Amino acid sequence: MEVTLCNADKSDLESLCRIYEKPYGGYEIARRFVEMYLDHYFVKLVKSEGKIIGRLIWFPREDPKLGWAEILDLGIKDEFQRRGLGFRLMREAIVDVKTHFKLLGHEARCIMLFTSERNLPARKLYEKVGFRRVGYGGYVSEEGTPELLYSLNF
Repeated sequence: MEVTLCNADKSDLESLCRIYEKPYGGYEIARRFVEMYLDHYFVKLVKSEGKIIGRLIWFPREDPKLGWAEILDLGIKDEFQRRGLGFRLMREAIVDVKTHFKLLGHEARCIMLFTSERNLPARKLYEKVGFRRVGYGGYVSEEGTPELLYSLNF
């Protein structure tokens, strides 16, 4: 299976809307969010045979001088999991974050993300990439469990 990692663009809008349609509670709501992501955030994709099989969304937080970024979403289709694609996507996103801040004349200092306490596969992936659990994020997941805050400091 040959896969490519690339940045999303407007041609990926419909495919991304279909991915987010169910979790966001409908196509129109998903479309609004996906348009916002494509316009204001950074969306990295994993594709196989031209189809999206994974995605990662990140954005810079606060003042660029702080060098903070947050990963908002990471997902790999079930049938493609456990092949190292999430790891590759995370590593490439880390490079993108560093490059983004460097182009602005600043250094990337920290990438943060939140995940459900129960999401053990994701937690293992984040730790494998180098993220460390730093506490509870103050959020509660859809399942009612606390969201954990992870960070990768440079």
